[in-house]
Amino acid sequence: MRLGSLRRQLAMAARALAARGLVGGGASLSGRDPHSGWCLASPAGQPVETLAPEDFVLLSAAGDVVPDAAGRRRRPADAAMHLRVYAAAPAVGAVVLARPPFAVAVASQARSVREEGSAVPCLPYAPPGTEALGRLLAEALARREGCLVAHLGAAVAASGPALAVAALDRLERRCAAALASSAGEGWGEAGGGAGRGAQDGRAGRDLLR
Repeated sequence: MRLGSLRRQLAMAARALAARGLVGGGASLSGRDPHSGWCLASPAGQPVETLAPEDFVLLSAAGDVVPDAAGRRRRPADAAMHLRVYAAAPAVGAVVLARPPFAVAVASQARSVREEGSAVPCLPYAPPGTEALGRLLAEALARREGCLVAHLGAAVAASGPALAVAALDRLERRCAAALASSAGEGWGEAGGGAGRGAQDGRAGRDLLR
């Protein structure tokens, strides 16, 4: 994949997140070129819905920022957490961290969501931007396409940006269904969940700050 193509895919994904109401209180997204290992990440402080292809920050696998065409070294949003997921899961090509409303409502109760024998786990709270949160996300997203983080929001990983948007949309719908269940069906305890292989085969401003 050429970086220009990845930039366009990420910009389209950013618009899709906003159009589907998945940004909520904020979001960050990134993509990784499978051939070079270079990553593109949304810049900190810029609303997702305004992102153009050229706005994404180029990063090495080690997290070094490459200046843009104007010579600026823009700070990427949540870069350390995104990069930890890529390091833990070589098959992942895109990561989204976001605060969509229903996912946030479920995460505020620190509960997982189950459906048809699978579960979206809710990870324990860790402060945003910390090594502890990065480790939790890397471990969870290496095995499954999505998870919640208690009192913060949601995170998803997929093989590409469009699939990551679809994964977050599924997660948000599952959270909405659980919240609407008058009998409490669809709720589970923290932990568990189906593996990445089965889930990633279906469907295409800074999180937590």
